[in-house]
Amino acid sequence: MRKQAVVAIIFLTSILSFGQGFSYGVTYGQGFGDDLNYSAAIELNYYFFEIGDDFQFGLATAGTLRDIQFGSSDSNPDGFSDSVFYADVGVAARYYLSDLLKANLDVGYSFVESQEEGNLIFIKPYLELDLDSISIISGPSLSFGDGYNFTSFNLGIRFKDLY
Repeated sequence: MRKQAVVAIIFLTSILSFGQGFSYGVTYGQGFGDDLNYSAAIELNYYFFEIGDDFQFGLATAGTLRDIQFGSSDSNPDGFSDSVFYADVGVAARYYLSDLLKANLDVGYSFVESQEEGNLIFIKPYLELDLDSISIISGPSLSFGDGYNFTSFNLGIRFKDLY
């Protein structure tokens, strides 16, 4: 039992020592298509590992609020819009194109509190302009699943290297 505890402590300590700090950011996206009006997200990225000179891999989490346009029904023939909160959990990959520019990809799963909307898979490829302690991020966000397909183009700011 003691050997297992020692191995677990060494493993957890090594994971923490490899972590490259964490960053958080906020984004706003204008929806495309008929289903999504807009999306706003607060994201948190952490535990990045360097795979190569220019490539990092880590965890991505976010809280995303989507204003969704629902279709008509018997009780509401004009349809209605409703704000739905999603909790996103996934993996993040970062590739440095230059000292100032990164190509990023976040892929994961969005959990929703309501049974009506359904959970989603998300893919977020975007570019990041790396300015000292902040970054400007921009790119599309694609979310789909259970008959829903939400696409938005997002612009935001990220604060990084916070310990």
